Amino acid sequence: MAFRDADWRDGGFTPETEQRFYTFTTDAYVRAFVELANAKEALPPYPEQYGRHSVGVAGHPGIGLWPMRSVPHWTVPKRFKADVDFFYGAGAGGWVVSDRARLLFEEIDGPAFEFDEALVTHGADGPMELGPYWRIDVYRVLDCIDDERSVIDGGPSGLDSSLLQYVRLIDVRFKIELVDTAHAFRVRQGYGPIFDSAIVDEIRSRKYRGMSFTPLQMPTFAETKGADIGRNSQYWRSKSPLQDYWEARHAESDRRYREKLARKAK
Repeated sequence: MAFRDADWRDGGFTPETEQRFYTFTTDAYVRAFVELANAKEALPPYPEQYGRHSVGVAGHPGIGLWPMRSVPHWTVPKRFKADVDFFYGAGAGGWVVSDRARLLFEEIDGPAFEFDEALVTHGADGPMELGPYWRIDVYRVLDCIDDERSVIDGGPSGLDSSLLQYVRLIDVRFKIELVDTAHAFRVRQGYGPIFDSAIVDEIRSRKYRGMSFTPLQMPTFAETKGADIGRNSQYWRSKSPLQDYWEARHAESDRRYREKLARKAK
């Protein structure tokens, strides 16, 4: 089946020149292989498993990096060949990043981040080419979302019933005057982190690996065409000026999958 070419002139997309905002997660393939090898030695006691930075809500534990008892050691099986720049620190919270990724974050918005030493190896002791690695977290908190104009999954906060507790950000309007020059931040009660397009575009242009992004506004044309629209993909495709294009692609993909199953069943 031939699809018509998607074109930015169909309109409705966020211009690539505008400031955009994203949440993110680890690529599923990366996440499946990472293990914390020295959890018993490195992890702090349970009451201390939160960061030292308050988020300004009574009763809420701090955000940021946990104070580990020793350098945490994550292992990646030797069968996993590719070096990665990002993964979620399984078993210990927070992100782990390569040295080149750490330098990128410090260059764009150093005051938003904190870093601490981490050890990442192939198997028990095989070096990772992108090492050294670092634990990383964002501890800047901005109450900068316009709740009334945004599409958000959430409900009343258990800590303060007058506040909306964010569960998932979908289509968000930010109070830009409160964001100001920040490129990385969390929002109310520590939800996040969130990166703006200055960071995301640079990560993509450098082809750093391991992180998947979810746009918090209508995606750009390139993101929509490339299906790089993360956890909110169903919502954005329903809003896209290319909805018929996506429906046709989905139908064609489903048809090919069913044909493949039918051939295997013979």
